[in-house]
Parts: sequence; C-alpha cells; structure tokens
Amino acid sequence: MSDYFQQHFLDFAEWLVKRRGTNFAATSIKRYFEYFFQLDQFALEIKRFPSYQQILHQFSVKKTRKYLLVTKFLDELEIVKLKPEIKEQYSHLNTIEKYITYFEAETTWHSLINDYYVFLKQKHITLKSLRLALTPAFHLLKNCQYFCFENPTQDILDGYLWGSPGQKSAISGFINFLKQSKGIYLKIDQATTGFMRPKMSKKLLQKKLIDCLRSPKNNTEYNQRLLKLSIEYLHAIAVPTKAYLRVKIKDQSLNINGYHFYIPDEIFKS
Repeated sequence: MSDYFQQHFLDFAEWLVKRRGTNFAATSIKRYFEYFFQLDQFALEIKRFPSYQQILHQFSVKKTRKYLLVTKFLDELEIVKLKPEIKEQYSHLNTIEKYITYFEAETTWHSLINDYYVFLKQKHITLKSLRLALTPAFHLLKNCQYFCFENPTQDILDGYLWGSPGQKSAISGFINFLKQSKGIYLKIDQATTGFMRPKMSKKLLQKKLIDCLRSPKNNTEYNQRLLKLSIEYLHAIAVPTKAYLRVKIKDQSLNINGYHFYIPDEIFKS
C-alpha cells in the first residue's frame, strides 16, 4: 500500500477497535484492508486523494455502503468529506443503471425499458423523478420475463398491481408510453387490487399444498407456487395467476399489498 492510504489504514485499525471492539476488528480487518487497497490503487491512478464524488463514481453507492465504517472514518478525520447531496445523486444513477442494464441487450424487455428511459430523459426531469418513474416499469417487465411474455399484458399488469397497488399512479406514465409509442393497450382501472376468495375448495388447496411440500425444489418457480398455495389455503385469498410475489419475510409472515400474512416456519424451511 502506498503513502496515500497506508497510515490511514493503520489509524483505521485502531479506530475500529475503539468503535466496535477487539473481536469485531480482528474478524473483519482483512476485508477492510481489501477496500483500503482498492482506494489506494485508485489514488495512485489519479495521483491524488480521491474526493467523495470520485469514490462514488469509481466504486458505486452500494459498495461504499458495504464499507460504511470506512466512509465514516474518512469523514471524521476529514480525509474525504461526505456530501449527502452527491451520495443521493449517485444512488439514483446506480439504480437507473441497474434498471436499463438488467435485461439482455437483444430482448424486448431491454428495448422497452431503454426506450422509456430515453423518453423520460427528454422531459428533463430530476434524477429522483426519473428513478421513481422507471421503478414500476422495471418490475412490471421483470414479471413479463418471469412469465415468459415479451410484452406486458393485461394479466401481467393486473398481477403486478395486485401485489403493489401503491404503484398504480406511478406506473400510469409507462402504460401511456406503451400505448402511444408501442401500440400496447393496457387498462389500469381494470386491474383488481382487492382480495377475493379462491375458486378452488379448501380441501383441494390443501391437497395441492401437501403435494407441493412433498416435492421440494430449489428454484424460483417452486417458491412462487408454494407461497401462492400457502396464501390461498391458509388465508383464503386468491392470488392472481400472473402475480409474482416480491415479499419480505419477517416474523414468519409475508408482506403483500400492505398486509402481513402468517406462514408457518415449516413452509419457509421446506
């Protein structure tokens, strides 16, 4: 390590012991050294201490968040001063880049999200507004990818809004874009965002859930089927065919549509 960061790393090791204790410092110092080494190499490349903006540009907001203690240390010692407004700007840029590079270049999904991005850029809106507009479009297209549909359909839209009704207003811009630029006609008002009872009997749902649990698989399709059957059998709520459950598991419950649904721990571990 060069003179740019060598002494700062030694100072950080002492700072880390005081801040988090000896055990934490001993078990984590190696990975922090790797980050300091990367910062040092970058400093050698540009022949100066990098600014916070340069670090964000080089390593992304996600990586600097991963090494948050290093960022705090550099800020406290005024080696690299934090600028929250720059962090927010780069956070938006990183998210936008993730959206427009997620799909393979030759796919319809990539073409749609990229064309919508170009369309929005022409409006000269803020980065935050651009990210907020792209977010529901990206997730809708991810649903299309999962269900193997090149273009969004009414069923795909209905399924998406069933699980994310709060995005109804945000996605209207993308729906209008699809209509005006791609000739794809979808109706937001037609989407059902409330809960309905399953059409299958409880006995049949029970059988399907048991059969599913008896043949566990380690893939997304199985997990989606298991979660849907669990919701329909245990809570008597019909899940749309083209709904992709993006759920956060907490306290053995699923957060869907703003509601928490209890699911036995055995199902999560199946």
